[in-house]
Amino acid sequence: MLARLVRGPRSAPQILLSHGVGDCAAGFADLIAELSPRFRVLALDHRGHGHSSRFDDSQLRHPFAALVGDFIAELEVLDRPLVYGHSMGAAIAAEAAIHRPDLVSGLILEDPAWLTMSDEERSLTGEARAEQVRRELADLPAALHAKVSEEGWSLTEAAAWAAGRTQVQTEFLRTGVVTGRSPWREQVGRLAASDTPTLVLTGSGEGAIVGPQGADDINAYPAGAENLRCVLIDGAGHCLRRTHGTEVSRAIAQTLEWHAM
Repeated sequence: MLARLVRGPRSAPQILLSHGVGDCAAGFADLIAELSPRFRVLALDHRGHGHSSRFDDSQLRHPFAALVGDFIAELEVLDRPLVYGHSMGAAIAAEAAIHRPDLVSGLILEDPAWLTMSDEERSLTGEARAEQVRRELADLPAALHAKVSEEGWSLTEAAAWAAGRTQVQTEFLRTGVVTGRSPWREQVGRLAASDTPTLVLTGSGEGAIVGPQGADDINAYPAGAENLRCVLIDGAGHCLRRTHGTEVSRAIAQTLEWHAM
């Protein structure tokens, strides 16, 4: 079982939060505070992150499969929660929902890490990511200050992000794996064909992965895919909820109303 934070009334509808690479459950601090009065909020530390177990050597050969397997195991003991995932965590949530749609009531995917890379590109990206974390850890107060003063994050979320940097497994970062190997448009097609209500959030700003073109592609996905849509937030980058929290909260509220979750 993965480490987790749990907040909110026991009898309330469940929301499961799935974080991105190098982050941790506590990195959802602001969203947890917003949702916990109405929902039973469960935020997980993925394997290799936070207080959860580390990857062993065999799991590091296929780390995304291990992450998705962990996630499905968590879903199996819950009551069909709504799942909110960011980046890698969104990619994990989408893959789990594709394989086991019976275990989720809906998906909110914050700029999922739907990236297509060769093995060489993935390896180079992993080494660069590990080096970035090493540099951040060398002067963590400066990295934290930049998140707050330059990027507009709340101090609570920035502090949780900084803690997550100290806990992430370097060997996993070096794999460069944050998503599966299937082309993301194929995954979108499988989600569109399912009964799983899915909202994708992305931005038009620097660093956004899905971005405007991806948003257009999702919203143009075959007519009749009423369970699938994408909201484009003007100017937002990759960490939408941390820089454009009001717009993200509005999109979540509209989604909850849309599907009466």
